[in-house]
Amino acid sequence: LLTAPGEPSEGHVLAVPLLRASEVVGVIALYQPQDSEWFTDADEEALYSLARQAAIAVENVMLHNEAQVASLTDPLTGLWNVRYLTMVVNQEIERAARFDRPLAVLMLDLDHFKLVNDTHGHARGDTVLTEFARRLQSVVREVDTVARYGGEEFVVVLPETSVDGAVRLAERIGATVRDRPFDA
Repeated sequence: LLTAPGEPSEGHVLAVPLLRASEVVGVIALYQPQDSEWFTDADEEALYSLARQAAIAVENVMLHNEAQVASLTDPLTGLWNVRYLTMVVNQEIERAARFDRPLAVLMLDLDHFKLVNDTHGHARGDTVLTEFARRLQSVVREVDTVARYGGEEFVVVLPETSVDGAVRLAERIGATVRDRPFDA
């Protein structure tokens, strides 16, 4: 028996998994000292009942978190959406003003994107948007916020970044896009 810090290394253990569908999302474990009696059937049934209720509570929290993330992300690209972008921009403007720090924002638009959809179809256009989002994320810092503004428009929020820094990033983004064709 492997024990975690704070768990007794001897005695009786009654453990029940917390299940979400068929996935284990946690475990409830009860420990009895070695010199006490074994757990009873009533103890086991009570723990199973508690575990079922706890699993429902855990699932509700997980569903709430998933819904919250879904409400802030673009379903196609996985980037943040306009709702999240608005919150971040407001926070970053306030922070930059309060501490007199630089802040840059890049607005990006894919030229002639309508032609991609018209010529190759919307599924191909979706593939291009997804690949562009991936390439964009590959060149920004972890502290930067990348969001899909709408259609083929994207925004990058760059805290602690001067105009020169933003221009250098814009050039890197352009090079990343021009570096190789977008695969079919």
